[in-house]
Amino acid sequence: MRLEAVDFLGALRRFALGPLALQLGGARPDGVRRTEGLSPDAVSGLVATVAAYDASSCYRALVSAIAVYRGQRAALGTPSLVRRSGAEAESVAYLEAIGQTLGTEPAPGSAP
Repeated sequence: MRLEAVDFLGALRRFALGPLALQLGGARPDGVRRTEGLSPDAVSGLVATVAAYDASSCYRALVSAIAVYRGQRAALGTPSLVRRSGAEAESVAYLEAIGQTLGTEPAPGSAP
């Protein structure tokens, strides 16, 4: 399950977080190539989504991915963007419950 989580986080960076970060930085949104040239805040946010092969690290990276995405969504969202707030809240609550069973706290500055 940890390997699947690590792989999922990589795909999330490649297909969503990286392209959104590049779009915010005024670059062509294409994977994670050239993301190191973005602002230090954008780079550190993406780096925080990289997990080691450890359940607690996967949890912290996923929490960081949520925080990064929420920031990107707020910056790029249009009025027509449909937000599924109920589903988001339930998903984050589920993740928090997993974190509690692991005895893991999210990294400072990350959400849920």
